[in-house]
Amino acid sequence: MSREDDHEPPFVRSDWGTNRYVYNHRSPIGRSFIVISLAIAAGGLVLRGPLRPLTPVPVRADGTEVAERLTP
Repeated sequence: MSREDDHEPPFVRSDWGTNRYVYNHRSPIGRSFIVISLAIAAGGLVLRGPLRPLTPVPVRADGTEVAERLTP
């Protein structure tokens, strides 16, 4: 069951000329890191909930905001 790509490191240097390390998609551990990080990001977006549109705050003629609308 051992394959040659099982011995790849989970992190490799970026090919973009920087000194950063990225997940190695050729490694089984690197692939699992990619899936786990995508699941965490998607879960965070789902738990955040829907975004509500911004509503303008009413302003009086003297420039002060209406306090009744600002209190929960």
